[in-house]
Amino acid sequence: RHGLSGSVSVMQPVFVGGRIVNGNRLATIGEEASQLQAEVKERDILEQVEASYYLVVGLQEKVYTIEAALSLIDSLDRIVSSALANGLVTKSDALQLQLKRNEMLSNHHKLTSGIRLARRHLCSQIGIPYSDSLRFIMREEPHSLSLTPHSSFSRPETRLLQLNVQAQQLMKKMTLGESLPQLAIMGIAYYGNIVRNDFSGNAIAGFSLSIPLTDWWQTSHKLQEHDIRIEQAHLMEDNYNDLMSLEEEKAYSDMVDALLLISSDSSAIIWLAAPFP
Repeated sequence: RHGLSGSVSVMQPVFVGGRIVNGNRLATIGEEASQLQAEVKERDILEQVEASYYLVVGLQEKVYTIEAALSLIDSLDRIVSSALANGLVTKSDALQLQLKRNEMLSNHHKLTSGIRLARRHLCSQIGIPYSDSLRFIMREEPHSLSLTPHSSFSRPETRLLQLNVQAQQLMKKMTLGESLPQLAIMGIAYYGNIVRNDFSGNAIAGFSLSIPLTDWWQTSHKLQEHDIRIEQAHLMEDNYNDLMSLEEEKAYSDMVDALLLISSDSSAIIWLAAPFP
């Protein structure tokens, strides 16, 4: 009178409108996009660290310049004091020199404070403890002047924009697959009757076919929305590619201008350092 019976039902989708294949492709695109985003993030962090590094060493070089100027002012002060005692210059000339020294000392104090803050920020970025005795050395890099057009290269952002277009197209296919026929293999197994002590098993297998008939109107509107998103993705790709091209051209132009300025300043230094005939 109180028996237990068990049954198991299994369904394996075979075709669901292409959503399995497109879902796997969408997952692959998502994985590649995540890796590219990590590369972009790493590159941006390294650029920030490099900018902080050059800020520190640039401020240090300015301090060295001011210290050299103060040393020159001290030498001139002795000369001006001697000339003032002999009546060759006026007190106004000596005052001008003193004002220049005060200006240099004020700039030296500002730079020293700025260097301390910049070092703290850089140490925080690279994960090392800050110390007042810490010094950052300027790297000696050769400055090769080349005016040839820069070679083209692929940026991760370009690939990310392409993946965005592909992802929107696959999402449209996924939506379309919801309204397509779906085929699955079904299996049902039954085993035993405890009351009658009958444990003979039984099983049946078959196919399940589902054909959506009432979702076409709703699906058509969803497909139109996906078409708009695909078009927006294409426009975004074109827009950002143009912006990146302008950015690269400006960066190359700034680099050439900087190299020309370095070459000009180097020539001026050599000319000033040359002995007079």
